[in-house]
Amino acid sequence: DHPGFVEPFIEGTAAGLADVRAQLTAAGTPDAPVHILFATHSIPTRDAEAAGRSEGEPRDFDEGSAYVAQHLATGAAVISRVEAESGLTAPWSLVYQSRSGAPHVPWLEPDINDAITDLAGQGVKGIVIVPLGFVSDHMEVVWDLDTEAMETCRSLGLAATRVPTPGAHRKFVNGLVDLISERTSANNISDRPAMTGLGPWYDVCRPGCCANFRGGKPTIAGADSTVGTGHDAYPAGSAGAAGGEGTL
Repeated sequence: DHPGFVEPFIEGTAAGLADVRAQLTAAGTPDAPVHILFATHSIPTRDAEAAGRSEGEPRDFDEGSAYVAQHLATGAAVISRVEAESGLTAPWSLVYQSRSGAPHVPWLEPDINDAITDLAGQGVKGIVIVPLGFVSDHMEVVWDLDTEAMETCRSLGLAATRVPTPGAHRKFVNGLVDLISERTSANNISDRPAMTGLGPWYDVCRPGCCANFRGGKPTIAGADSTVGTGHDAYPAGSAGAAGGEGTL
């Protein structure tokens, strides 16, 4: 939820809403219902339920997992700022894409194409797709969203647009510099900017965090110095240190 990641989506979502409204106006339906879909990569439900928890520092999320909670919190932050700064708003929801793996294994839903179809059945006439789970355009954005999701919208007669990913946006690039500075400076978590109530996340995952249900693999790399700074430093070679002995 660093501002450098969130603010490009705020700009893009406001522009996307304006674009869809312009499409609807041109079609003679300026006041038709519009819906915003925040899209992210689906993952197995079991993995989602384990996300963000660790044995030594349990934390409950109302949404069931850190993965879902972080996306919902960031989406809410985007909508709040868009409405405050542009006066534009619309109902929104979190959807998933790029499901793979065995069909019998439950993954997070709804799929974006199913959600678009359902919304059209409810009378929605415009869709703004925000690729909230991605930092740059790649195949899963260009194919799953620009090709498949937009084709679903066209087949249903919906006005639609896809908001850009942060990519090389100046604020995002500056944010990456800020994150590197945070990582190398001994600052406190309270000094780090964040745009949601979940706050800045850990530099280094806690031991036992985000359980790997497929089984771990031993690592052989080591570290010569303390890894992490400020609020979550780990001694080199500890289970929580990057490159320390443990599992991947």
